[in-house]
Amino acid sequence: MFEVYPSANPGQTWKRLISVNGTPLPPAELAQRDERHRADVLGRMRLEELESPAARAKRLRDDAARERRRAREVDEAIGVFDYRVAGYERLALAPDPLVVLVLTPRRQAQASSDLPRYLRKFRGRAWVEPREGQVVRVELEALEPINVGLGLVGRVHQGSRATFERRKVNDEIWLPSRATIEAAGRTLVFRKFTIKTETLWWDYKKFSVETNVTSTIPRDSPPPRHEHRP
Repeated sequence: MFEVYPSANPGQTWKRLISVNGTPLPPAELAQRDERHRADVLGRMRLEELESPAARAKRLRDDAARERRRAREVDEAIGVFDYRVAGYERLALAPDPLVVLVLTPRRQAQASSDLPRYLRKFRGRAWVEPREGQVVRVELEALEPINVGLGLVGRVHQGSRATFERRKVNDEIWLPSRATIEAAGRTLVFRKFTIKTETLWWDYKKFSVETNVTSTIPRDSPPPRHEHRP
């Protein structure tokens, strides 16, 4: 089980492991992990304080490019499907009837990354909250075998399924609540496998913190030197 602390900075969301198979981590191990994370955060801050203006500008450009790629991937994933309204249905995830959409893949849809390329091989259904336009539940089923890593890693069989659910938290924001995967296939060495996983999100908390950071780096400290040797 993890406590998850989202971060607006790419790659810095903290997943704090607190238990394994229902058994809480010993306090000493938990404290050790917390201290290691604290050291990592302070180390990143130190590097950012020491970086030159050119290095900072490059880091910010790279972060912005990464966000653009992520946004393009999401747009392409949404554009993979044709959507047809199939009626209304009630689910326990929402108080009002939800619009049911049938998702049919568009085989020629644009796909510049793995996610939309994989989605073109799925069909499914989606349940949408009509007033806010929020997706509450998605079910997907593989229409054909799917190669992973061009088939070099393995292959997932036709009929494998995935679901994803969201719920409204504190009558304010829609957040993930449950995801499941049921899949079968084979690995590179032709060993068969079956996967059935369930991921749950709960106990969301809204909080704010005040942080005071004291730098140990002198203000007149010169920027770090880099030496490259062929």
